[in-house]
Amino acid sequence: MNKNLLPADELAIIRAEIKDLRHREAQLRAVFLENDSGETQLGSWHDVEIVTHQSRVFDPAALPDHIRNDPKHWRMLETRTVRICEPQMPKPPSAKIFNLRDHQNMK
Repeated sequence: MNKNLLPADELAIIRAEIKDLRHREAQLRAVFLENDSGETQLGSWHDVEIVTHQSRVFDPAALPDHIRNDPKHWRMLETRTVRICEPQMPKPPSAKIFNLRDHQNMK
């Protein structure tokens, strides 16, 4: 936690760092997958091995349309997310903005 940052700013920075780390992870994973010799890749502190898993998955497209499109088989799911947005700058007032220097020069 950085006490000099507002939580919204800290969250934006953390998400940017995570994005960079995920990009680098994807690059390294690609290197390992492209150069898979079937042997464990040795590092100084960690080793990497490629493991293949199989799993059974449900394919709704394989269902007949009358079942897949029947509303009784669907439900609404509500999720909440935290988005990072650009700050909304307040609109300037229609009157001239007070400028301290202009005010001092009037004296």
